Amino acid sequence: MKDHISLNLFVWATAILLLFSSGTASEPWRNPVGSNGESSNLDLAGRWAQGPVRAVASRSDTAFFGNGGRLDIVDFSTPSSPSLVATLDLPTWIRALEVSGAHLYIAADESELLIIDISDPSAPILAGSTDIGYDADDVAVSGDYAYVACGSAGIWVINI
Repeated sequence: MKDHISLNLFVWATAILLLFSSGTASEPWRNPVGSNGESSNLDLAGRWAQGPVRAVASRSDTAFFGNGGRLDIVDFSTPSSPSLVATLDLPTWIRALEVSGAHLYIAADESELLIIDISDPSAPILAGSTDIGYDADDVAVSGDYAYVACGSAGIWVINI
């Protein structure tokens, strides 16, 4: 019982210390200290607190988030107050995103590469997909090709 009380006190004391050391009272999300404990020149300009976000890509002031099986498109032209532009529910979980031109390429679970037409970010359209036979972990696009990382199956090169 004594160990249980000591553990609870330790947990509460740690939580209180973390709370008061993570920023100012008016801006608790702002923490000017880097992960190595030293001061940094970085400053949080804004955030999107809708998650779980597992993948992100951007074009200009528009950010694209993989939020489970949903694509979120968010306008960050005013970083301190981002606004949702559109969402698109997908048949699979998003692992990685890549923007190229008017298209968003998505490496997804269920062995897929998805292509979304984002020429109008407020109305994204599933423009195409291909089953590659292995879970797609990441994607990069260059020219006419999408390079899809498929874990132990290597890299698949898809003519897009």
